[in-house]
Amino acid sequence: MNKYGKLAQEHWTNVDPGRVQQIPNPREFFSNLGEQVESQIVDLQPQIAGPDKPGETYLQKVGRLNMAKLQAEEIVLHEMVWLTMTPDEEEIAAEEEHREALHREQRRRELEAEEVERQVRIEAEMNED
Repeated sequence: MNKYGKLAQEHWTNVDPGRVQQIPNPREFFSNLGEQVESQIVDLQPQIAGPDKPGETYLQKVGRLNMAKLQAEEIVLHEMVWLTMTPDEEEIAAEEEHREALHREQRRRELEAEEVERQVRIEAEMNED
């Protein structure tokens, strides 16, 4: 699996693990996806770089070609690898985040109450002595 396949697999696993679990053979899928991404980058790079410029130095050419590769990667990764959420998925994620925040707040309050009760018991025991 090439670097693009690994990148896609890592990203998809982090963003949408359920989707990855539904893929029958993830290794084969991401290997193929990585090859497709690389092929499209290779095809797009010369179009972005354009022809050699008159009077262009070696370093300028290297810079232009490197920039073209980076731009091609950005375009193809955006189209084929980076997952985005639909508005419905964003709403569901926001609701889940809100529920988790409420749960954390409730748990924090419970812990504070337990600490107060513990302090009261300690003070009561000290007063008994």
